[in-house]
Amino acid sequence: MSDKILCKYHPNIPARRHCTHCDVDFCAHCAQPKEKGSDIYLCPLCQEKLEPISLSNLIVPFSERLPKFFTYPANSDSLVYTGALSVASIVALFPHKFFRLAFLLIMLAMINYAFKCLNHTARGHLSAPGVLVNYDADTNLARKQIGLFFVLFGLVGLSGYFIGLEMGIIIGLLVLLCIPAAIMILAVESRFMAAINPFKWLTLIKTVGASYFQLYGFLLLASLISGGFQTLLSSVISPYIVIIPSMFISAYFTVVMYHMMGYIIYQYHEELGFECVKGEDTERASLDESMLKKAADPFSQEIKILIDAQQWEQAKHMVKKALAREPAPKLDEQYHQLLVQTQDTKLLLKHGEAYITSLLGEGKKNLAKAMNVYVNCVKANPNYFYPNAEAAYNMAEVAVRWNKTDAALLMLNKFTQRYPDNLLLYPQAYFLAAKTLAEKKQQTGQAKKILSSVIKQFPQHELVPEVEIYLKNLKQVELATS
Repeated sequence: MSDKILCKYHPNIPARRHCTHCDVDFCAHCAQPKEKGSDIYLCPLCQEKLEPISLSNLIVPFSERLPKFFTYPANSDSLVYTGALSVASIVALFPHKFFRLAFLLIMLAMINYAFKCLNHTARGHLSAPGVLVNYDADTNLARKQIGLFFVLFGLVGLSGYFIGLEMGIIIGLLVLLCIPAAIMILAVESRFMAAINPFKWLTLIKTVGASYFQLYGFLLLASLISGGFQTLLSSVISPYIVIIPSMFISAYFTVVMYHMMGYIIYQYHEELGFECVKGEDTERASLDESMLKKAADPFSQEIKILIDAQQWEQAKHMVKKALAREPAPKLDEQYHQLLVQTQDTKLLLKHGEAYITSLLGEGKKNLAKAMNVYVNCVKANPNYFYPNAEAAYNMAEVAVRWNKTDAALLMLNKFTQRYPDNLLLYPQAYFLAAKTLAEKKQQTGQAKKILSSVIKQFPQHELVPEVEIYLKNLKQVELATS
């Protein structure tokens, strides 16, 4: 990934689009279309049109996908199909020529499925296809491949006969090196004459470069593993049934090898002129799996990008517009935090009151969240108070429990002046304020004055006996420490 262009906001994910105005690269998660189905993408920061970055930037290089190549056929569709063909291959044990023909058809079906896997992978699909997947490709590719091998090795034999054994061996080795290129050309172009054209082989090898030789090495490795397993099975299993697991292993590794060849076409599809890769599939595949599970919300992502870029005003404007269209708790929280960040006191107090009311309207479950909004409001303006006395007292109580002491005292300050019609709440509010001053701020002198005032002003209140006991204990503690 070192040579990849990476997303600014998700540094582990390759970028798909670039903003020339902001000089910022965005992944497929960050850059969303202007509207559903549109191929126009706007920068979340400046709203200018984004330029596409090559699709190849999203594709993981061949060398970084191991050992995923070897687990590719291990899905239900592929296993069921290759398993069924393997069981059917037992017909090879019967001597009649009809069964031999049936076995040949089974082999052709297996090679055709391998070509289907190659084509499926070349288009950017990284899981094995079902049998019914069809790209209108030539259904005779298996027979053309047999013909290709017949022609190539026939020419090798003739060259050895007419030119000499040494030269024949050299030509044979070169042909073996070029066979994967010939198979890939046959899969992409479906033309026999193109597949036997040496100039096309060399063009493909030159275009792919070192990755072609990596591919060739792993094709040899897969062939050796397959052959080794089959030899081992032949030594421990009866020859009457060994054909089934042997055929399955052969089929499994054939799919692996054709998948590898398909992946090389996929990785270099732009350079090779293969135009069947869909950008949307590759973009989805490039994203981190956890992002896919979250089912990303484009609007939230755009706001996140603006916040990360510290473009507070633009983010605030967007959220405000969204709230006007359709109020939602998530947007309220986002807007509140943006107002706090931008220190917009006027809007913070106006929106804060409505937001608190909305939160408290759902019962006590949102009391702590409402308290936090209230705390931010009184921090912005110490003279602010929420108009509902009971709700204000409940939020102050939560603030004390959460050690937001200064904010709680601001909420309780001037309680009688702020709420002149709530006589029953005054003793509770001032008792809470006194306990907070004594226990949290160690201001026992001020606390005693408040407690004495409560006893004097509300002698008949049910809370007074508790206030008197607390005041007495406070005096005793003060005497003991003096």
